[in-house]
Amino acid sequence: MSGFKEIYRDSAGNNILQIYDAVRFASSVGNGDGLTREKPMSVRSVGLPANRAALILGGGHNIIKLTSGGSGGALVIGQGARQTVVDLTSYVDYYPNMLTLKDLTLSNAVLTAQSGIAANISASYCLFPIAFSKIAGVANVTRSIITGVVDMTRGSLSRNSFFNTIVRSTTAFRSNLSVYESCDVFIATSDIATYKDYHLSFDKCNFMIGNETVYTPLVGVTAVELRADFVRRCEAQGATLPIISEFEETNAVGRWMFTKGSVNGSLVLKGSELAAWQTKRGIFLGYSDLLATDVPIVASPNIPASMSGTNKTSGFVLLDGSISLAATVGVTDKHIETIDSKVIYFGGKKNITFLDIVNTFADKYGVFIESTDTLKNAVTVIAPSTYYVVRSSDKQFAEVSYNGVTYSTSLATRKNVFSGVAGVTSFATVSGNPIVYKVEDVAVQKTIQMRVVNELPTDIITSGSLIANYWYFVAPNNLNDTTGTITYKGVVYSCFDSFLVDSSVLTFSVQGACHLRRCWRKDYTPTSETTDKAFWATRQKPQWFEVIPNDLRCLLANNSSASNEMQADAQGYYITTGHGDFYNFMNGASGLQLPAFNISGVYMQIRLVVSTLNPM
Repeated sequence: MSGFKEIYRDSAGNNILQIYDAVRFASSVGNGDGLTREKPMSVRSVGLPANRAALILGGGHNIIKLTSGGSGGALVIGQGARQTVVDLTSYVDYYPNMLTLKDLTLSNAVLTAQSGIAANISASYCLFPIAFSKIAGVANVTRSIITGVVDMTRGSLSRNSFFNTIVRSTTAFRSNLSVYESCDVFIATSDIATYKDYHLSFDKCNFMIGNETVYTPLVGVTAVELRADFVRRCEAQGATLPIISEFEETNAVGRWMFTKGSVNGSLVLKGSELAAWQTKRGIFLGYSDLLATDVPIVASPNIPASMSGTNKTSGFVLLDGSISLAATVGVTDKHIETIDSKVIYFGGKKNITFLDIVNTFADKYGVFIESTDTLKNAVTVIAPSTYYVVRSSDKQFAEVSYNGVTYSTSLATRKNVFSGVAGVTSFATVSGNPIVYKVEDVAVQKTIQMRVVNELPTDIITSGSLIANYWYFVAPNNLNDTTGTITYKGVVYSCFDSFLVDSSVLTFSVQGACHLRRCWRKDYTPTSETTDKAFWATRQKPQWFEVIPNDLRCLLANNSSASNEMQADAQGYYITTGHGDFYNFMNGASGLQLPAFNISGVYMQIRLVVSTLNPM
């Protein structure tokens, strides 16, 4: 399991460990003093020093009562907008000091201020699923994701944000360089002239313009068709539309863009109409300047580079566009469900910089996308300098005594975590039926699994028997002709698609100019591989490794950029950001400081693991 990262940066890119007067680490499974990564404090009640202070939160669900902003304000930073969820139950602000939020989801906020002045808050790279009217003091929100209702009476949205919500107030248009996806948007005719110079994008949105009484989508598929319908509806409401000529284009409301399918999961898609439009202007819209390659979720078995319903465990329900847990999967019992993507081909060696796993799984109830359990192994012997959490075997209140202190299962009091001390190896039951679990990751970093290779075995397969439990990739004989297909088990697969071979059917047929390439065994390990053992011996191997989605780095063999394989530990596991040793090497805690490299490759596969009964 990984830990706290080696560097955390504020919105200006400064290393906060260097510029803040005081830095504290906190975790939902911590009970230390917070002065080091290894001893995070509890998030339940955090008092920051009076001087300029930063609070670094772990992942998962964090309930915070922050009681001081300090003379220079306070920064609260998480592990990422989809990694750290925060309920800010109380914040006392001493105006004009600023509370700054970064890299987290603010799921609830109760804010108070001195002398009735609105709390002074800034946020960046955050996700807001709550209504903005509940955060009256929010100011200067930038590069964030807003999914709660926007009905602002106070504060402002500055720039580069992403909206997927109901936009009830035109003040939302104050957010220049922003993207609106699948929103219900009201536009007063006066807004068009007021915000004509803002670069705004609307993807799959419903509009209510002027005196229209219902929200309806624009008619059309292409950006040209959608703009024409927007213009028609505006003119029908008596609006005078500004004509803008720039970049060899002349359009009504020319700095607004209307598309369908250019955005997914809050990122602009590579190769889309919006991507081309913003690149031509030298700008980027939305909360990230990264262009994404979409991995669609589909029920169909033959969509290339997708998450398919054929490669999942039974506890998942997969529909086009969504994955959910089945009704039989209860959050009060331990469940682990997995789904594997198909083989994703990049067309050449690429750096893989970011995986945005858009999800609404309930951190609050311990449902995580997490490859390895944070809580692992019920114990009876306590080790020093190790964290433990108390739970019960019968889902009832329970208590234990350790080192003279009583700890309980109650989440209301949050006195459920303790750390081992030297010489005290046992705990005693005080009441109920407690179980004590060892905490494997005090930062509660949520990881996914992936594998990536630069090459495939050289065999060009056009006939014969396939090998069971291996993935195969459909490759064109000539890149100028990609019309060929492969039929396997009655399903037709196009070029650049892939499939996993079932032991019941080992035959296939070829139609057109294409062939198969063998990829790897479903559960490849170097020790069990026989078919391609010699091929993989000197190459990057197709073995699963864990990564933190917003930090895709690794160590390379011999710590050399010229290496063709990642560095592995003594057990053969690749050392990436999801590995327990990675950040120790990065921050020098191990006594060594090693260079890190971006994960890169030509062929990739992703495995999502969703588990229950994680830290709450």
